[in-house]
Amino acid sequence: DLSAEQFVRQLYQLKERPTLLIQSHGRSSGTALQKLREGCYCVEGTELKRLLWQLYHMPGQQNQQLEQQCGQLYETWGISRADINARYLTCAVSIVCSTSQKLAIRKEILQAVSEQFEASVTAVDSGIRRMVDQLEARPGPAWLAFKADTGLGSGKPTTGKLIYAVRSAVLRQKTDK
Repeated sequence: DLSAEQFVRQLYQLKERPTLLIQSHGRSSGTALQKLREGCYCVEGTELKRLLWQLYHMPGQQNQQLEQQCGQLYETWGISRADINARYLTCAVSIVCSTSQKLAIRKEILQAVSEQFEASVTAVDSGIRRMVDQLEARPGPAWLAFKADTGLGSGKPTTGKLIYAVRSAVLRQKTDK
């Protein structure tokens, strides 16, 4: 219930500004919108896939923190952070962390990952599955503990279950700190 000018004034008075996404639909509301655009990350379009892509590329500490947490987790499993399959998984986890809704694995998550890496959805899915196969072939204590902690059970997890399990582990790390 604020004018754009009042909103901008209050936003700039905050010690820590939240990340603000502006969707303007091509309309302009004068100087207030221009000031917001200068200090915020703006997105365009209304397609979920496009918005997820833009959110993943949004600059800031949140994505860096998530990448670091995922990398640390993978290293405990014996997987290098530089492994392309680990990078696919991190990207997928970033996408599911950007929303509280359950997303379709192939259509909304893996499709967005495949577009970022310029690979097919099948290649991304296969890459994550190969990583799981590698972990299951020689399951270390950290991998087994992760599976137990996240409720993945004793069998081989699916791509979707792994993505959401890593998301849960990363979100749990944030609340523990």
